Amino acid sequence: MTNTPIDVVLQPFSPVTPSQAGVQTVSAEFPCRYAFWEIDLDLGTGAAAITPAMIQEIRLKANGMVIRRIGGTNLAAILTYYKSPLPVQILPLMFRRLGIRGGVQGLTAGKLLSGSAPDVALESILNTGSFNTSGQGISSLICEIDLINTPAGAPRILPSAQVTDPYPGGAGLVYFQDKTTFNAVVGTNTASKSNALLFGDPIHSQLDVIFMFPPAGTLDSLQMFFNNNLVLQRSAALNTDLQKRDNLRDPAALATNAGVQAIALEWSPNGYGDEVLNIASPSTDLRLIFSETNAEALELDQFSLGYPFGMPTAS
Repeated sequence: MTNTPIDVVLQPFSPVTPSQAGVQTVSAEFPCRYAFWEIDLDLGTGAAAITPAMIQEIRLKANGMVIRRIGGTNLAAILTYYKSPLPVQILPLMFRRLGIRGGVQGLTAGKLLSGSAPDVALESILNTGSFNTSGQGISSLICEIDLINTPAGAPRILPSAQVTDPYPGGAGLVYFQDKTTFNAVVGTNTASKSNALLFGDPIHSQLDVIFMFPPAGTLDSLQMFFNNNLVLQRSAALNTDLQKRDNLRDPAALATNAGVQAIALEWSPNGYGDEVLNIASPSTDLRLIFSETNAEALELDQFSLGYPFGMPTAS
C-alpha cells in the first residue's frame, strides 16, 4: 500500500443490548497505523437496524482528546448537505473535507498552487501512527457511541475504513468537529467564546463551517465579527442562495427537526480548500449575532482545523 486508499475491516464495537430503553454506550479502538480517509459504520438492517436518530452522540478520541462530537441526526443532515447519500445502513465519518472541487487557485511566491481535490483533501485526513521529530503524533484512536432506545433485533455496529499508509512528519492538520449549546432568546442573540464558540488556540486555528440547528425556531440576520471586524453579513435567504451557486451543496438537506431549517455558515462556498477563516491566537474577539423566533436551546456544530498534536516536520 502506498497513497492509494484501500479498504480495511476494523474491530467491531462492543456488544449492543437490544430493546434497551434509555442510553447505552458502546466503543471500539481502531489501529493507529493508517491515514484514515473515512470510517464507515454499518448499522445493520431489518429489525436489527440502528438508525441515525438512535445515535445520541458519537465521540471520536485521538490520544484521549475528543476530536469529533456530534449526534446521528445532525451528522446525517450535514452529510446530505454536502450531497453525500442519505445515510441508511452506512453512516460515514468523513475526514476528507466534503464540498471540495478541483481547479487552480493562483500564484504564491511565483509558484502555482493546485486546487485539485486530492491536494486539498490532504489538509484533513486523519494521519495516525506518524510522529514528528519531537515524537508528537496520534497513537490512540477510540470511538464511543451513545445509543438511545435500541431496536429489538440483534443490533451491532461494524466499522470499516478507507485508508492509506501514514504520511511522514506527524499528524499534521486535524479536522475538529465540536458540539456546543447556545440558549437563544426571541429576537437578537450574540454567541461568543464565553457561551458557544471555540477559537484562538492550536486546536481551533482555522474555522471551516458552523452549523446552527434550531429545534423549532427560524434564524435570520446573520453577522459575524472577528477581532471587531465584520467578516460576514447575510440574511438566511442570501446564505441559502450562495450555497446553491456551484451545485456542491443542498441547503434543503439541513431541514431536519420536523422541517425546521438549520443554517450553515462556511468559508468555502466555492469549494476550494484554502477558504477558511484564520481564528488562531492572538485573537481578541469572535461574535456571531443573529435573530431567533423562539426561546430555545440551539445546537452549534463547529468544524475547525488545527494542530493539537504538534506541527509537522519534514521526513
